[in-house]
Amino acid sequence: HAKLVEFHQTVASFRDKGWLRRRWEALAHGTTITALDKDIGVCLDRLRLSYQLAHDRRLTSLIEAQQTYKLEAAMRRRAEALADEQHVTPQYAALRLADDNAETTAVAREAGVADREL
Repeated sequence: HAKLVEFHQTVASFRDKGWLRRRWEALAHGTTITALDKDIGVCLDRLRLSYQLAHDRRLTSLIEAQQTYKLEAAMRRRAEALADEQHVTPQYAALRLADDNAETTAVAREAGVADREL
């Protein structure tokens, strides 16, 4: 903030009489302006990185939500099919399927779940 105030004062001094003499002072403030420019660049880079991270986080959550939907849909289809075959409720069929590793693997592959998550 102090750098911005100092920069503003330097620019404003060019409107006053004797500005040419004060140009020497502006030369001395060149490092301040350079530092301010660098600080602005750093802030913009951080803002860009924050935006990219937020965007990546949103995409990741959308992908995970889509994967979860596919998995739940595949599980529901399999539970309903088993319920119809064995004349039981889908809830009971889901409990029976939970103990079957082969069914779990098949449903996960159908839904596109990575093997490392099994």
